[in-house]
Amino acid sequence: MPRDALPWQLDPNGGQIVSANNAAVDASYPYFVGDDWDPGDRAARIIQLLGQVPGKVTADDMRAIQMDTKVLRADAMISALLSLSPAPATSDGQVLVQRIRDWDHQCDIDSYGCAAYMAVELALQRAIFDDELGPIARDYVGSPFAWRALVEVLRAPNSPRWDVKVPDAASTHDPAGLVASAIDGAGAELRKADGDPANWHWGTLHQVTFRESTLGMSGILPLELYFNLAGRGVAGADGTIDNNYYRISRVYPDPAKPDYKPVGLGQVFEVTNGPSLRFTVDMSDLDAAQIMITTGQSGNPFDSHYGDLIPLWAIGENVALPFSSSNVAASAVETLTLAPP
Repeated sequence: MPRDALPWQLDPNGGQIVSANNAAVDASYPYFVGDDWDPGDRAARIIQLLGQVPGKVTADDMRAIQMDTKVLRADAMISALLSLSPAPATSDGQVLVQRIRDWDHQCDIDSYGCAAYMAVELALQRAIFDDELGPIARDYVGSPFAWRALVEVLRAPNSPRWDVKVPDAASTHDPAGLVASAIDGAGAELRKADGDPANWHWGTLHQVTFRESTLGMSGILPLELYFNLAGRGVAGADGTIDNNYYRISRVYPDPAKPDYKPVGLGQVFEVTNGPSLRFTVDMSDLDAAQIMITTGQSGNPFDSHYGDLIPLWAIGENVALPFSSSNVAASAVETLTLAPP
């Protein structure tokens, strides 16, 4: 790719550049850059929030945007789902539908609506797509492609995708029944994993555990308990700006690992990837910059700074990052001097 043809922007209309894993180029671009882009919801939400800021955008505004947890795709998904008038047969299924109706589309730790939505969204994808996709469902379900396809199918009750194909039997076509059954199944799984619906909030399902990459993954329980930091519920979700996400493929068998046991709804939303660093700076005031890394300043599990930033990272707090020599010196707690003998 010629250097002069690399994607770039300089003072674009609107005075802002937004990048959130969305496509950097469109279909007219003559060179291959990539094809595994975010569908654009995160970037669209950033632009939406920037447009709501009165006057000049401040570093505090940017920090608030970094922690936004709205699920933009839910706007279309829920509208399409409710258009089918879902009628689960169980009380747990009915709880899920009501919580989705009442949800504000934010994935905060204490959100019952987010937990209900994510569980039902996954259950519907599996109910509709698994029989057609077979072994490749693990590569497709839970992806942006499946999100978009699910909305299209929910809006089209006559779509052949509603046909349930069972070996050695005639296929069935019952959109309302399939939706109700999937929601009831999600409720049953959640009850089995977490008991009463009072426990079904996002922080119960969506937890992060930081595992040390050597002895913390040794398979020796006492060492793992010592080296791995306790799990905690966190906000955000796959598709939100605060992109604490998870691998939906974990609900399927793994052809490369015959001994792998698929997980259920109670475990699949455990965080596997998230923001490793957050940083905000006003270039007119460098010493007011703030930063947050995922765990702590030290990689030594025996150091007090090994995991001391996790509680702050989990709730979106930051620490100061002074730039000038005088402020660096004033903020120092310890100084380590490395001198040759």
